Amino acid sequence: MENILKNDILIDENDEMVPETRFILKISAIMNSANLEVKFKCSGSLYYFSSNFVFALEKVDGTMEFVSQESIEMFESHEPILKTNMDSSIRRIICFAPLTLSSEWRNVSMSVLITEPVRSKTTLSTSSSTNPSSRVGSSRRRSRT
Repeated sequence: MENILKNDILIDENDEMVPETRFILKISAIMNSANLEVKFKCSGSLYYFSSNFVFALEKVDGTMEFVSQESIEMFESHEPILKTNMDSSIRRIICFAPLTLSSEWRNVSMSVLITEPVRSKTTLSTSSSTNPSSRVGSSRRRSRT
């Protein structure tokens, strides 16, 4: 402890030390309206999250479909990108991120609304949100290896 300086930042396993999700995890959309291909980028702080984020599609009927690793660019990074073709059955894109040194996960989501105007052009409306109290997994801590 003698090597620790007064202004050094220490990260503790204690959950109270991890900031609210909205400050450390974000989701954004990159749209190509020509073919309805949309990329969703999930950005997580490398100080708080392990890599290997998970994406899921929430359907309008309430079901959730987890996305295969093959649909995710830069899978083993802290900024993975989901590449998907949108259709009207998708209501929300969810990004799950594992907290480092913990078995807890945080998530951020983006609502999507597919509309098809009379002129047969399709538009995509998005809004994002975080849910700091929604976590996947148990509350047991991961052991350090």
